[in-house]
Amino acid sequence: SFDDFRHLRQNKRTYVDKTGMIPELITRGAQITLFCRPRRFGKSLMLSTLRYFVERVEEDRSYLFSDLAVWQHEYVKTHFQKYPVIMVDMKAARGSSWSGGFGKSWPLSFNGIPIWKALLSYRKKKKSIFRRSVGSRPPANSILRRWSG
Repeated sequence: SFDDFRHLRQNKRTYVDKTGMIPELITRGAQITLFCRPRRFGKSLMLSTLRYFVERVEEDRSYLFSDLAVWQHEYVKTHFQKYPVIMVDMKAARGSSWSGGFGKSWPLSFNGIPIWKALLSYRKKKKSIFRRSVGSRPPANSILRRWSG
């Protein structure tokens, strides 16, 4: 797929290096960043690139970035593979209405686990902040509760 950074790099596909945006995103410190670009302008690819850069996994992904612009910034490299990432792809949501598409197609899971359970599992291992944010179960009236069962 053309919106998966690792796939492009591992398969030696043509890739225009836009990793120079990552230092700006990290050093800006904004809680929310809005990517305003027309369709087919690489928004999903940029998010995939950012995911592969910051997502904490056991696999060493430095080979994906070592020859790209982001690797020249020592401070930004301190954020490399440091954070848990939950990436939700809304492209799969299809329906005649927002609730129909959202309710039927949107994958509210992380590696096959409902997001709220994944957050609690992470919280038990490392951080208590998730417990305070999510609670032991999703609230009865929340969207999370509907999909977590």
